Amino acid sequence: MFDLPAESVYVWFGVSVVSVAVLGVALSLPTTTPAATGPLTTSIDRVAASPYNATGEHPVSADRIKLGSQRVATETGDTVSHSTFSYGPITPVSRGTALWRVLQGAPPGTVFDTARSFEQACIEARETPATWRPAPRRLTMRKLTWEGVNATLVSA
Repeated sequence: MFDLPAESVYVWFGVSVVSVAVLGVALSLPTTTPAATGPLTTSIDRVAASPYNATGEHPVSADRIKLGSQRVATETGDTVSHSTFSYGPITPVSRGTALWRVLQGAPPGTVFDTARSFEQACIEARETPATWRPAPRRLTMRKLTWEGVNATLVSA
C-alpha cells in the first residue's frame, strides 16, 4: 500500500531533465539591453544591400557618433553602443568634401573627373581612422555605382 508506482520514477526523472533544460535556457538569456545602434546599422545595411542605386536617412538620438567603414558606435550619456555592418565596407563622408556633394545628390561625373578619382576618394575616406564626433540629427546614406565603382556613402 505504501509502495511507489513503477512509473513515478520515470516521471521524477522527466521532471528533473525538463527543470535542468529550463534552467539552461534561463541562464543563456542576455542580461544587457540590445545595442542602440541596431536600427541605425539596419538602415545602413538596407541601403548598402540594395541591388540598385538607393538613398536613405535615419534619425540619430545620441550625443556622439563614431562611424567607421565596418562599424558604428554611438554614445549617449554614459552608454556606448557598437554595431558591425553586414554589408560593408561603407564609405564615411565628411562635410565639405567632394564625396559630400555626391552624397547630397550630385552625379559623380560632375564632381570627379574620372571613375578612378572617385574610387580613390572612397578608398581614402574608408582608410581614415574613425573618431568620435558630435552626432548629427540624422545620417544620410547613398549607394551608387558609377562606371564600375560601387560605393555606399554615409554622412559622418
